[in-house]
Order: sequence, then C-alpha cells, then structure tokens
Amino acid sequence: MGAAATTLEPHLPLIAADVEELRQLPGLSWPLARLVVLHPGASDPRRRWPPAAFAWVGERLAAAGAQLALIGTETERGLVEAVKTAVQAPVLDLCGRLSLGGLAALLRMARLVVGNDSGPLHLAEAVGTATVGIYWAFNALTAGPLTRARHRLLVAWQFRCPVCGRDCLTASCSHSDSFVSSIRPEEVLAEALALFRSEEGRELHRQEQDAVLWQTT
Repeated sequence: MGAAATTLEPHLPLIAADVEELRQLPGLSWPLARLVVLHPGASDPRRRWPPAAFAWVGERLAAAGAQLALIGTETERGLVEAVKTAVQAPVLDLCGRLSLGGLAALLRMARLVVGNDSGPLHLAEAVGTATVGIYWAFNALTAGPLTRARHRLLVAWQFRCPVCGRDCLTASCSHSDSFVSSIRPEEVLAEALALFRSEEGRELHRQEQDAVLWQTT
C-alpha cells in the first residue's frame, strides 16, 4: 500500500509493571547474568522438541557457565517437569509463575532463549534477546525471524507423519507426535553455545538501558 518499511523485525518495549513483577519474583539472583531460558512447550504437539533433548542441551550450557531457567504455562507443566527431572544441572522452574508482561521482562534480561516455535520464542525476539528456535519446515517459512546474526533456526524437513506415514504436505491425520524430533541436540547446542558466547554482556547492557524502568517502579 505504499508504506515505507522502517524495520524488518518487531520491537516490543517493556513497561514499568513488567520489570516490577519480575523484581518481586522469589528465587532470582540479581543481576541476571548468563541467564539462558528454555521453553519446551508449543501449542501444537507436532512442534515440540523432546524434553530429553532440551535437558541435554541445558546441561552443556550450564557447564559453559549458563544459569538455566524453565518457562511454560500450567498446561505445559508436564513438559517442564520432564526437562527438570532429566537435566543434571541447577535450573530455576518458572512454569506458571509469570504473566505475559513478567515473561517479557524475564526474556529481556536473558542472554539467550532456546525454544520451540511458539509465542515465548517470538516474544524473546521482540524484546531484543538472542534465540535458538526449533522449527517445522512450514513454520520456518511463515513465522521464522528474518535475520540470523542473533536468531538461529534449526529446521525439521519431515513431512510424513511418524506414526502412520501419511504425507502431510497433501493431507492431514489425527496423530500428534513430534515432527521436529529428528533435529539433533548437537546441532542445537552448537548454535546455542555460539550465541551464548557472542552475546556475553549484552544482557547487562539491556538492564542498563532499562534502568529508568527499574528506578520508577
């Protein structure tokens, strides 16, 4: 319609209530340095990477110095618990403890978010945090970020249902097994470690940028 583009990616600023909610949350150590947020959920089960794979990646990020946090809604409690049980590293369980605004503040403070193609992953992109996303091929084309310097995609090109073998390019079936489980944890870890190291200090810089909000709450 003739409108000039000013940016390629969405940007969502925080408000004072967002950071106040996060500041009042028990169990967080300030400043939030080296925080990596893991989100194993997604509304469509076919877009969910296995919890064991998240745990494997989380352990190795923790060994590299990351402070781990798990997020999810109450309906995703089982997925979060599965990761929490499997991961052999300290992890902060924030499942069901944050509103959408509080979640935005947490993601803004994080150095990195690793998650399935879902609302929290896109929210992390919008508040300026680096991401590693697990995508099914269709969704990578329609919903993936447009740049790669700070947003990495791992894409599963599986089109046949892993249960019945139906080609989901041309038809659908009633099964809900994961279409992204073929993505190797080693691939995700490589992208996550690269961003975790290259993003060092950026989360503290973002906290400095948001200092006015912290002072006015």
